[in-house]
Parts: sequence; structure tokens; C-alpha cells
Amino acid sequence: GPHTINVKDARGCLQSLSVTIIEKPSAPIVTSPTICSGSSTVLSATCVSGSPKWYSNNSLTVALPSTTVSPSTTTSYFATCEIISLNCKSPSTSSLVSVNPVPSANAISNQFLCKGSNTSSITFTGAVAGTVYNWTNSNAGIGLASSGSGDIPSFSVENNGNSPIVGTITVTPSFTLNGVVCNGVPISFT
Repeated sequence: GPHTINVKDARGCLQSLSVTIIEKPSAPIVTSPTICSGSSTVLSATCVSGSPKWYSNNSLTVALPSTTVSPSTTTSYFATCEIISLNCKSPSTSSLVSVNPVPSANAISNQFLCKGSNTSSITFTGAVAGTVYNWTNSNAGIGLASSGSGDIPSFSVENNGNSPIVGTITVTPSFTLNGVVCNGVPISFT
């Protein structure tokens, strides 16, 4: 708050000076979001006093031009609360933006079979460990459920008609970390 300082100079004259002391802002409260690779997020900071300002380095020398960021890997950003007119800056708080990979599914070969034959088992693979493979089947009449998750064991092919039938299986790879689900591009096979 405001203070008055009285000073007596060498001639004995009293001089008064009014000084206002502003408390340095406290460090901001920040969020640490998780996003999917290729996505963006808006950095969020809450200040008790001053305005939030974001930096890309801990030494607070490189200010971010925007609070929207799109890191390709997990990255730390640093926020302060600043009263710019008084050149007052709080200690910084770091925000870790975690970047989940977007999984993929390797191609699966089509299978052509006669009624009563057993399919080859289908094992889904991809580049990201921990990927879950969810699939749908367009035609349960072939002897396979209409949907499922994970690998598909061998099953006996069915066809209750006289014409060839086709079931198209569409697989969507999915990876989840920190409660954020990242789905890859679906692939299909018959």
C-alpha cells in the first residue's frame, strides 16, 4: 500500500515522498493437459493478481505468441502472473502438455473361404505399444460377431444361402493415456 517517507536534508529541510509498495504476484495455478499427436490445446493459467503470461523456457526469456500450442512431443511450458505496468513478475509454474501417440493398425490380408472352413486367426499389430484394436463386422451371417475388441480367433465360416457373401471387418486402433483416447485411421479387410 501507500507509504510516506520523510527525509531531512543537510540544511534541515523536511522533504516528503509518497511511495506505493505493491506485493509481488503469487505464482499462477495452471493445468497440465494431455492431447493426441497432431492436436492443439489452449494453455490455461489463473492469477490472483496480474495477468498470465506464457513462456517456452524456464528462464522466462522466450514468450509464447499465443496460448494455443501444438507440441509434437510432451513439452513443458511456463506461466507467470505479471503486472506489466509495474514490471512485477511472479515466480513461474510449469505446465506439462503430454502428447499421446496416434496408433495405427498394420494391413490384414483378405480371406476367401468355403462354407464350413475355418478362417486363419487374425492378430492385430501396429507401431504403438498398448494399442487396443476395436473392430466391427458388416455381416454377422459369416459366423463372426458384429463387433469386438482385440484379436479374432479362428472361426468356422457360415453361409445360409447359395450365393457368396462377404463380411467387411473394420478395425479402429485406439490408445488411451491420462484419460485421453486417441483413435487411429481405421483399416478394413474381408
